[in-house]
Amino acid sequence: MRIDQLPDFAKPYKTKGYDVRLVRNRYQRYKISSKRVPGKKYPVLVQEYLGTIDPVKGFIPKQPKTAAAQNSANVNLVEYGLSDFIIRQFESTLLRSVVSSTELLYRGILYYMYGHAYDRFAKLSYLSRQLGPISEPEAPGELKFVIEIAQKIAELMTALLPDESDRDYVVIRLRDLKVSIKEERPRVKYPSDVLKILKKYKIKR
Repeated sequence: MRIDQLPDFAKPYKTKGYDVRLVRNRYQRYKISSKRVPGKKYPVLVQEYLGTIDPVKGFIPKQPKTAAAQNSANVNLVEYGLSDFIIRQFESTLLRSVVSSTELLYRGILYYMYGHAYDRFAKLSYLSRQLGPISEPEAPGELKFVIEIAQKIAELMTALLPDESDRDYVVIRLRDLKVSIKEERPRVKYPSDVLKILKKYKIKR
């Protein structure tokens, strides 16, 4: 958000490299950076949720994990293959024609993969690193828009992989490709059977 749109208590937290957004009636702070991704012409935007800004208490950072939870997270694997594939193939198209917010785009991807886009489903995917808390239930209009994004993704996948059997197989196989939630720049190796199908349709990774 522009600084002139923020209330006075939130303005000090919008500084260089950081953004403040109003998400479901709460002001949240994000760290904004960019990274190079193989195959992408321009750097990809990276957004990290840092915490909530309260008008009385000030900045409330997201809760740190205990040592035990951190050890568990180090070995906790989450979905990466399918969401990364969708972003690589369709992000620019979707941001141009369907949605202007990467947060809503990622929630649409979650809905496409799981049929839901709440916190517990977000935690199954690497996308959770880019998303703040998602309340349940969502406003009806907001949920409708998330569903529309998921439907558009389904249409794009159908156009990319016209054969239903091939498409379903690729979706299932890619959704099973997991990485550690702690990895900064994860990369996955596609199975040979998936590569064979992608080659059949001349799809570039």
